[in-house]
Amino acid sequence: MKKIKQYLSVFLVFVMAFVLWQPLTVKASVTRDLTLYVGESLSFTTFSNVKSASSSDNKVVKVSASKKDKMYTDMLAKSTGKSTVKIKTDRETVNFKITVKPLDMRVKLVAVSDGYVTFSIDNQTKQTFDKIALTYSLKESKDSVVKEDTEIVYDILAKNKSYATVYVGSSQAELINKSVSTVKVSAVAHDPGEVYTDVSDSVKATVKNEKDKENSVEFNVAVKNSTNYNVEGCYYVKIYNSKNKLIGVDRCSIYLSRKSTNTYTSGYISKYSYPEYDHFEIVVNAYYTEEANGW
Repeated sequence: MKKIKQYLSVFLVFVMAFVLWQPLTVKASVTRDLTLYVGESLSFTTFSNVKSASSSDNKVVKVSASKKDKMYTDMLAKSTGKSTVKIKTDRETVNFKITVKPLDMRVKLVAVSDGYVTFSIDNQTKQTFDKIALTYSLKESKDSVVKEDTEIVYDILAKNKSYATVYVGSSQAELINKSVSTVKVSAVAHDPGEVYTDVSDSVKATVKNEKDKENSVEFNVAVKNSTNYNVEGCYYVKIYNSKNKLIGVDRCSIYLSRKSTNTYTSGYISKYSYPEYDHFEIVVNAYYTEEANGW
């Protein structure tokens, strides 16, 4: 889908990065503008050895030679502000004029069901992210941890709400105290060479063949893309009790070519997992990307 394919990597320390690469044409100097968000990282290469790399403000953007490959330079957005990063390689000199913006992404634990925990992610920025890392600590009390881990969540749309559900097991879920548990965004990743456009209103999901059984609800979901673009994203199955309180969310990825419809057959809600189940709704988060000017 993307003209300049970026390779997402999640490191063991939960740092996510895009790899930016230059076409193999020798130029004396290249200058590009980049917008990053606090906590975001990038790896850059021209597929030639790095001779030097520097940042005009290390407090804003930290630059370091990659420990894995001498052809790569790693950049980390540390705080809001502006910094110019200069990278000299055997082939050319590349300058990045980087603006680092605050990451306004509000996350919270919204539901604990029989074995499952659901987090909401309210992305207040104007940027869609391909994926983020949620680091959570589920606790019984202030000093008693039930489970700690990091969950990778995909397709976080700008100015929109997303969800993540993790399985912890029934016995552990019973111990979780929402008031002392914590969750935070520990990393984000988007493609600086792409413009993301939200088309959720033009991608419709319709429930078909719904069967409400004694212990489960089963259904198909037909998703129709009315746009002239290839779209990706997901739809959420938001599960409610009789008081219209959210008790869980299931997620299904979608990839649709222009003007196409696809039927997904994975619709399933276990009444064992959600004993308070009363009804559900489908919400679509979909977008397409185009190459940004100058890339």
